[in-house]
Amino acid sequence: MTCCHFVAHDTHLYVYMFLDNSVNVLGYFKTCIVFIGGIAFFDTSVDLKNILGITLTMIGVLLYTYVQLRGQEAKQPKSNQAPNLELKVQEKV
Repeated sequence: MTCCHFVAHDTHLYVYMFLDNSVNVLGYFKTCIVFIGGIAFFDTSVDLKNILGITLTMIGVLLYTYVQLRGQEAKQPKSNQAPNLELKVQEKV
């Protein structure tokens, strides 16, 4: 049970650190992790409805993440040139 508390605490901490529109998605992900932890550690009964719910939620989380990452890539300017990282040294005369 203590492990679940640490997972919940850490998840909430990350939500507050990176607060944006993905708050609900992280909440759903945390719920799936708690369900999976209950199945693994506490011998919770598993039926088709639980497995289907966890699977659909994880697919939704992955799709949301994929769409958000693709949107960020589209917003970034595309450049074929590497950035100029040379340092210019000034000579004293």
